[in-house]
Amino acid sequence: MINHVKRKYPDLDVVAGGDVVTANQARILIAAGADGLRVGARRCQASAVYKVAAVAAQSGIPVMADGVDISKPGHVAKALLLGASSVLIKSRATGGADHEADDQVVENQEELMLDAMEVVKRSLRWLGASSLESAHQRLHSQDLRLELVTLDTQRKEELMRLKASAF
Repeated sequence: MINHVKRKYPDLDVVAGGDVVTANQARILIAAGADGLRVGARRCQASAVYKVAAVAAQSGIPVMADGVDISKPGHVAKALLLGASSVLIKSRATGGADHEADDQVVENQEELMLDAMEVVKRSLRWLGASSLESAHQRLHSQDLRLELVTLDTQRKEELMRLKASAF
């Protein structure tokens, strides 16, 4: 389908959507001529963003993280730091004639993005990266490694610190 669209409309940028979640899917879509990739599933999984973005970066193809559960500044920051060039924040509003509800959703999304940008700035400083591009380069060159730490592990570590400081 991408080949057909690119032949008929060669100047049209095609963002391959659906649920691109593996490096192999990314390679196939890039080879078919995709100009961008949308990584998404029920949840926009961090590993999918990282793997697809790593492949896309080799071809200079941008990646959009898409997930209905992207609802906190940290979610946006993680997607961007793991290689996404943009993040799609979906409205949970049902729509309809209630324009006040729509206005509230827009306000909440604007606030979310402002908060997310602050989280990204702090994260970049903490990682010692001057920009998202430099963080991506360090991540893909294996100079920077990120580790998943569950909430349960964080609580255990905090408890250990508290016990240690009590003595």
